[in-house]
Amino acid sequence: MLAQVAAAGEAVGERVWPMPIGARHRDDLRSDIADLKQCATGRLLPDACHAAAFLREFAGNGPWAHLDIAGVEAREGSGPGGFGARLLDALVAQHFEAADRR
Repeated sequence: MLAQVAAAGEAVGERVWPMPIGARHRDDLRSDIADLKQCATGRLLPDACHAAAFLREFAGNGPWAHLDIAGVEAREGSGPGGFGARLLDALVAQHFEAADRR
């Protein structure tokens, strides 16, 4: 899945890279009163790796990706950039719409 997402991002000028999900991110999901908690506490502030660790719990065994698109903008000029929208469009067109046409 990483190769597909990265290729789609390169094709549309929205580059991505993998971020680690470490033991510290998984540990911060532990809760005394729930199966999981959705935000980090203690020594770390919540970040994209924590969000990915949380989502991984619901992804099952299939391929998945977490695109942290909140607040990401590298484009010059005014107006919204919508980082990730073109990447997702390319990914769906290349890998899922093509399968529907077979």
